Amino acid sequence: DRFKSTLIIFIGRFITGLSVGLDTTIVPMYIRSVSPIEIAGFSGASVSLFIGLGVLASFIMGFGVPPPSSDEFYTTDWWRIMFALPIIPAIIKLFMFLVIFKDDTASDLYN
Repeated sequence: DRFKSTLIIFIGRFITGLSVGLDTTIVPMYIRSVSPIEIAGFSGASVSLFIGLGVLASFIMGFGVPPPSSDEFYTTDWWRIMFALPIIPAIIKLFMFLVIFKDDTASDLYN
């Protein structure tokens, strides 16, 4: 049972890491390609700024989790909440991808 839950955590972290890795490379390139030349640099830099703010927020949230060596770690649900929070931006991204931006590809904007 413990192996299964550990495996699920590793799989989830791998998928999340893959998503974040793709976001940090593809999103700035796409924003740079569709931005007007006057604000292209600012647009690309703002993506990096918000990624850094997201990392800062995750570190701040991590302060609420007790260390694994304490008994409180296994009785609190904060670490579960921390693992579940990435679901919120994932659902927002999926909604935006499927509903709002379905026709806003770079080739559609070019034509």
